[in-house]
Amino acid sequence: MTHSSDDRLAMCEKKTLRRIFELVYENDLGWRIRQNEELCELLDGPDVAKCIMYKRLQWARPIVQMDNMRIPTKKKGMESFMEEDL
Repeated sequence: MTHSSDDRLAMCEKKTLRRIFELVYENDLGWRIRQNEELCELLDGPDVAKCIMYKRLQWARPIVQMDNMRIPTKKKGMESFMEEDL
């Protein structure tokens, strides 16, 4: 994945988390939107981009371990994956 796609994915993830966790009420200030740090504290797991990269590496491992005589067949939609840097 490129840095721009990582940034877009992270932005979409933050928007979704804000929608799920909505607003927080503070006694003297009223309602406010959660900040990025608060969203990260709520979720202890890795972000979406890291999960995608991990799954891609899991898929690529058997391909790398194949001997040179065996050529894997291309699946539809995998051309873009093969072009990107791991």
